[in-house]
Amino acid sequence: MPNDLSEFSDAEEFYRYITEHSSSIRIVDDIINVKDQEQFLRLARKIKPNKVSDMEALRMADRLFETDVTIPEAKKILVILALRSNIEAFRVIEKYKEVAPPKLQDFARFSFYISRTLVEGDLSDNPPSLISTGLGGKNNKLRMFIAIFPSFEGTFSENQARIIRMEWEETCKNYQIETEKLHFLFEYTSLRILVPLNIDLTDVIKEFINECNKYGNFIFEGFFATNVTLPTHREILTAIERVKNQHS
Repeated sequence: MPNDLSEFSDAEEFYRYITEHSSSIRIVDDIINVKDQEQFLRLARKIKPNKVSDMEALRMADRLFETDVTIPEAKKILVILALRSNIEAFRVIEKYKEVAPPKLQDFARFSFYISRTLVEGDLSDNPPSLISTGLGGKNNKLRMFIAIFPSFEGTFSENQARIIRMEWEETCKNYQIETEKLHFLFEYTSLRILVPLNIDLTDVIKEFINECNKYGNFIFEGFFATNVTLPTHREILTAIERVKNQHS
């Protein structure tokens, strides 16, 4: 299965796949830099790990724990170890990710998830598929960051904030969404949430905004959503301006 939703032709195709394969889907739990994930996949295509035998790969593994190993060298070894259904290689990666230097932490953790999925697949009659995004997930739900903002100049009032909380709680109940964090700032309200795989979040957020706006059209109809990274305050403000321009 693709690890990038863009590899499906449309959202309907993705949700159909999820419905049919939900029992065998694994989500990368951690927040892992997307650039490291992309580099892993590029390296995999470049070095062709399947041309390296298990014996040779395990000999290379010792190099990971040597103090003079370079970052490019370590990444190459991790890719070679991860892309094989070998429990010994998996154990090496499992051990290494606990001691990897900061610059290799994300790469090592992504290698771990890839390796674990392949090993599980080799031991199962129903091989799992792996979904990986920058923000990861939990309990087979995808982590998303959402920002909504006022339809007027200024900030949400206390009463409007109360309505947002009330309607969001109802939305979560209806769609089995978990809220990790809800934060009110002057310019916007942000939510870090866990969303079931079979939920079309765009439709859910639109429905939530519509329900809130029955009390006075105080939320802008557009919103910002990402599962790539936790954006900074400045990045969120830039995204909000972009959303406003798209709806002007």
